[in-house]
Amino acid sequence: MVSPRRAVRRDGEMRQRGSADAETFRWDFAVSYADSDKPWAEWVAWHLEDVGYRVHIEAWDVVAGTHRPAGAHAVLTQARRLVAVVSENYLVADRVQTDWLSFWAADPGGLSRALLPVRVDDSPVPDLLFAQIAPVSLVGLGEDEARRRLLDAVDAALAGRVKPSVPPPFPAASAQASTSSPGPEGKKPGRDPSRTRVDSTSAEGRVTRLRPDDALAADVFVGRGRETGELLGLLAPAAHGARPVTVVSVSGMGGIGKTALALRAAADADTRGYFPGGVYVTDLQGYGAGPDRGALGGRRSSGPAHVYGPLLALLRPDDPVPQSPMEQHGAYHQALTVLAERGQPVLLVLDNVADPGQIVDLLPRQQAHRVLVTTRDLGLGDFYGLPLAGLDVGAGVEVVDEVLRRRRPADRRATRQSESARRLVDLCWGLPLALRISAALLAEVPSRPIGELVADLADADNRLDHLDDGRQSIVARVLEPSWEHVRGHDPGAAELFQLLALNPSPEISTAAATALSGQRQAARGHLHTLQRAHLISWVATNRWRVPDPVALYAARRCADLESEVRHRAFERLLAHYQKEATEQARCAGWLLLRHNRPTSGPSTELAAWAARERALAWFTLEEPNLLGCVWWGDGRGLPGRLPSWRRYVVDLAAALTGYLRNNGPWLVAAEVHRLAADLATGLGDRTAQGIALNDLGVTYRLLGDERALLVLEQARRIFVGLGRFARRSGRAAARLGEANALNETAIVLNEAGRHEEALGVISRALRLYRWVGDPLGVANASKNLGATRYGLVRDARGGASLTSARGPLLAALDQYQQLDDRLGAAEARNHLGRLARRAGDVASARQEFVQALVLAQRVGSTLEEARAWWGIGDCQADVGENGGASYSLERADRLLARIGATTAQDRLTASLAEVRAASMSSRQ
Repeated sequence: MVSPRRAVRRDGEMRQRGSADAETFRWDFAVSYADSDKPWAEWVAWHLEDVGYRVHIEAWDVVAGTHRPAGAHAVLTQARRLVAVVSENYLVADRVQTDWLSFWAADPGGLSRALLPVRVDDSPVPDLLFAQIAPVSLVGLGEDEARRRLLDAVDAALAGRVKPSVPPPFPAASAQASTSSPGPEGKKPGRDPSRTRVDSTSAEGRVTRLRPDDALAADVFVGRGRETGELLGLLAPAAHGARPVTVVSVSGMGGIGKTALALRAAADADTRGYFPGGVYVTDLQGYGAGPDRGALGGRRSSGPAHVYGPLLALLRPDDPVPQSPMEQHGAYHQALTVLAERGQPVLLVLDNVADPGQIVDLLPRQQAHRVLVTTRDLGLGDFYGLPLAGLDVGAGVEVVDEVLRRRRPADRRATRQSESARRLVDLCWGLPLALRISAALLAEVPSRPIGELVADLADADNRLDHLDDGRQSIVARVLEPSWEHVRGHDPGAAELFQLLALNPSPEISTAAATALSGQRQAARGHLHTLQRAHLISWVATNRWRVPDPVALYAARRCADLESEVRHRAFERLLAHYQKEATEQARCAGWLLLRHNRPTSGPSTELAAWAARERALAWFTLEEPNLLGCVWWGDGRGLPGRLPSWRRYVVDLAAALTGYLRNNGPWLVAAEVHRLAADLATGLGDRTAQGIALNDLGVTYRLLGDERALLVLEQARRIFVGLGRFARRSGRAAARLGEANALNETAIVLNEAGRHEEALGVISRALRLYRWVGDPLGVANASKNLGATRYGLVRDARGGASLTSARGPLLAALDQYQQLDDRLGAAEARNHLGRLARRAGDVASARQEFVQALVLAQRVGSTLEEARAWWGIGDCQADVGENGGASYSLERADRLLARIGATTAQDRLTASLAEVRAASMSSRQ
């Protein structure tokens, strides 16, 4: 049965496009899927047809006698839209690539929603087109909800927008209602004049009964809406659908705003009538600073014995407080029992807790009551935890604005100097305490520009000193107590914390931290100690991050260590990164490097693509640390260069070559290889020098730097010299290095238009590769031979000449496919696409570029993906698809910018300008 609203929408769409157009489309949807996802595809097709859509699905429509190629072509041209059932299997299935690429090519900007991805598993989507198209996710849904979401998404795709059928509620009215909802008896408990603040103190403890009016207006509080809502849900009584959570722990580093959040949530809960028995706040001083330091690293902390008396004075004001702690303990829990029986639950806010022992005897035994704990220890007890991070930029700017306007209502610097204010939030790491101190500094001088303070704070070494409220620096207020706490409990963790300042980036793996500490067995435990103290944070499995303010403080503490300790620790770290990088590069093999090294010799073994992907992922993750080790100097409190630094950097640069060539930026790669060549020269390592110069020449070639030929010639001469008096094995390695230099030289000559010279050079390289027995080198040289022959006839038309160029390219493609070298295949197909376009066969050229795009995205090659997009855009422009051409060329431009390919960008800019001009002309 046809759904009336869908029938109307579909018919209306048909009328807009015209009756002839309506006859063109035999199906409203075609369903594309991997074989393993057939059940999902049939489920989707069934429910689409059930509401009246015409659907093509291979499982039902390809029957005996069907001509498969003709049927596939009909689907691609006569279906209005494609539903792609996207899963991990779909993304790697070759059979379905033509389906979605054809529909995407017809609507690259998604204006007609021709391609509708339906996610059926939660596998990560790589940077394919699906990462750019809003999907329909059915992951984790029941059948009824999945069907509803699918059909609603289809409706939205056809309509082009989703607008509510009724007007949304007025936000201000909703907010007022939520903050002033009446209590159980219809009155607002927060406005009850009898509920006033009552203080009760003892020699060592202080307990306050919270008055919501004071708490809600006490200080600047922004940017914690989600966390406040989560706490209110946990604190609510069971009648409000709350979870049976008695104790909630709010954790975070000092200055992050734990206490402010706890008090705001407690005040909101009290206002809503959740705790007729009252809300009681006590500071247990677990991280308090002072001269009288105890076991917790701060001033002697408060415990149950210190707060029983004050609590009892508030819980039962008409009864005397027992003298002994034992009697107070019994009377306290008896009072909580009576209040629970009367239906008067209480909320205890236990602030500044460093150890579970401080609160275990204070915890109520009845689920009616609630306890809200603030702590710097992420793993405090087995309580429900809510960790806090810094404020986002928008909320941080609000804090600055609020502080300034409270001092002087006309002060609008935060909004008028918004860019400087956003930069200030970044420099203060989103810490509310640091932001309030910064805003207070600005408020003292109303004429002071925010940018001036930003300039002062931009000096990382002095930033902590500037953030001073006039009484105590932020270092002492925020970090000193946590540091003292760790040093008192785990000296090994304290030393590791100091050594973390030697790591080049804020992130570090467990393995690197182990190398840094030199304590193989204990390092993991030390990391967990630092995590619990909020001096580091957990990022992912075996990966940690040191927040910026903590890193600055760690650097100061690192200077306290003896220079020899720092020296040895960094050398262990450097050795770790070099060894890991070399091993990752070795496992990835030439699939990452793109050619065989003279040091390893030619390899006919098939490297695993999975190893290449793992290597790329590892290099991407560790890039800041690896490059930091390369550029390491005197800035980390270490006495000059390490004697072993040159050797480590030479080997590290060689391991980084494939990653930097694949990902860029190439300017950085050039600096790395130039440094490696200089260091290898100083070491007297001619082979390493030749390899580094070859890598530098390749990078210069990619950058369009005219020094490429000179550097590659230097590399070639080094390998010729090495092979002159070498034995057979050494001669083979030297000739492999010479062939690599010649191959790259030919590419430079060809790109410079010196095709005759390039032809002679690449022919010599091809002979050397064959002599050495390097199939990968033969494939690379064959590809470049085809590109060179194409360059020779680029200005001429004629099938024979173009065929002579096509032959080596096809041979290279076949060789790459035998080696399972998908990146090489992408390069060959991009060349074949340019060749076909030159011959006037735009359709074949476009198909080659599309296949190159798929391969490039699978292997993560930014350069080849950019070239494929460029080719697709040129083909689209050839047939007048100027809108699609602009989209494709812009994608290529962004990718080239990412890797720093400025010369190629300059050429692309001209093509993009022509397409845009043609597009504007056609509109006029």
